[in-house]
Amino acid sequence: MKKRSIGKLTQRNINELGLRKTGQAEVGYYGEDKRILAVPTQTGISIVVQLNCNNKRYSFKVGDIRDHKLAVLLKRAHDYIADIVNTRYHIHSKKTVRDSYDEIVLPYSLANHKDSLGFQQRLATLIAEFGHMPVCDITKSDIQRLLNYLAKGRQSPTVARYYAAYSKFFSLIVEQEIIDKNPCSTIKKPKENPSRDRVLSDEEAIAFVDAAINDLNPIHGLSLALSATTGLRQGNIRSIQLCWLNHDVTVLNIPDSKSGKPIRHYLSPISADIIQLAVATSCSKYLFPSRVPRKYMSKPSKCIARIRRKVQKVTGITEHFYAHDCRRTYASTQLRITGDINIVRESMSHADVKTTLIYAHNHQQKLLEANTKTSEALLGGRKVASFIKHIEE
Repeated sequence: MKKRSIGKLTQRNINELGLRKTGQAEVGYYGEDKRILAVPTQTGISIVVQLNCNNKRYSFKVGDIRDHKLAVLLKRAHDYIADIVNTRYHIHSKKTVRDSYDEIVLPYSLANHKDSLGFQQRLATLIAEFGHMPVCDITKSDIQRLLNYLAKGRQSPTVARYYAAYSKFFSLIVEQEIIDKNPCSTIKKPKENPSRDRVLSDEEAIAFVDAAINDLNPIHGLSLALSATTGLRQGNIRSIQLCWLNHDVTVLNIPDSKSGKPIRHYLSPISADIIQLAVATSCSKYLFPSRVPRKYMSKPSKCIARIRRKVQKVTGITEHFYAHDCRRTYASTQLRITGDINIVRESMSHADVKTTLIYAHNHQQKLLEANTKTSEALLGGRKVASFIKHIEE
């Protein structure tokens, strides 16, 4: 953190500092005492104490200007300094948020998260705001203010993903007994995406696979084609290792999944053919490799956009769809063909059939036929006209 003088720490001088903009370097402004700093953030201005004493470095946020009067915060700062100098200060941990991230959270994410890069990107906002602070000093109100700031210009589901990343960060710190409580635990979770029921029509499904197999990026295109013909999650498809396939490409054994359990998927001849096409662009480890050595491919966002445009052009159906809708389409199609919800549940690798019912939607024609037969049974085979009483002339 850079330090600059503003003469005196007065309310007027602090108000003139303004808030820190996105991407702007962190600066601490001091008055007569260089140990007491006014630090602008993206959501407010904090009073922070930084000093070296007995070969140890201390950093402590005493509060925010928006929550307390400056005189109160300055008194806290001087009390804190006095406790340090007189060796009366004891803290559970002096680790900062950035130290905790580097030493604990990042190694965990790299070892356990399929989308570690996305997790790191969401935590970058937390590090930028509170990186210099001791992790034990972060409060519920700090996190809530940051989430409120992120909510400006972002949809609620996006903010919910930031919240989940923050909560995971602090739960890992709790596990290490560095802090006693997760400050996110009592914050109301932002709303997630509403449940979707988009299922591709038969015409759209064919156009989707056609566009995916012939996409200009064969790695991304074939991964989406395989996702559509297996019903597997895109995250599982992207991370497939060649050693997970048996010798004749009839079984795919995924050792870990979203539920934490392994998946065994029996590959159809169509899926096996798509895999054989993908082998041509594979590396020694991954079926769908990244340009980065020893990594698998990133999310195929641009590819799905190209495929979407081609499907809309071919079919004339302009209703939006996402890559994950292919999973719902697979489940619904399999339910229509087999009529066995348990087979669909096993194909989807769901622990509970209730989850399968969210994915597997009955075909419209099948619902129409079922509704017709039910209403006919209720009327005893009679027509509606037979119930109409004609007025005698």
